[in-house]
Amino acid sequence: MKLILALAFFGILSSCSTRTCKPNETISSQDNTAKVSQPVAGETTISPTTNMTNQIKKIKVYKADGSVQCEQGTGTKPEEMQKQLGDIKVYSAENKHDGLIRIQVCGAPTGNCNVFEINESDFAKAEKLGFKKWKNN
Repeated sequence: MKLILALAFFGILSSCSTRTCKPNETISSQDNTAKVSQPVAGETTISPTTNMTNQIKKIKVYKADGSVQCEQGTGTKPEEMQKQLGDIKVYSAENKHDGLIRIQVCGAPTGNCNVFEINESDFAKAEKLGFKKWKNN
């Protein structure tokens, strides 16, 4: 048993003495350039001069378009509904299904909604106009 412990201890001591246990951390005097990492796809980089207060957070809001099953052409188009938002800046507008399952019967709502991308700071104004926060993608 003592022989095994002695061999293990000797093996540990000799392993660091025969090879480098830690990577070489010395920097040559010629290589004083800073390493700049490249951004990964989808990653945002911020330069030291970027002012974070200038970043505008956008959200999506929606309202049902009023379309009903079996009655093609019903419902309000996004361009028309956008007028309800008044002076709120709209970055994008589209008609999307809310993703919920509905009974299939004539006269029932289709689940189609007009979705608008706006500044998060304008959400309270949009909410007063009957719009809700869009949680689907």
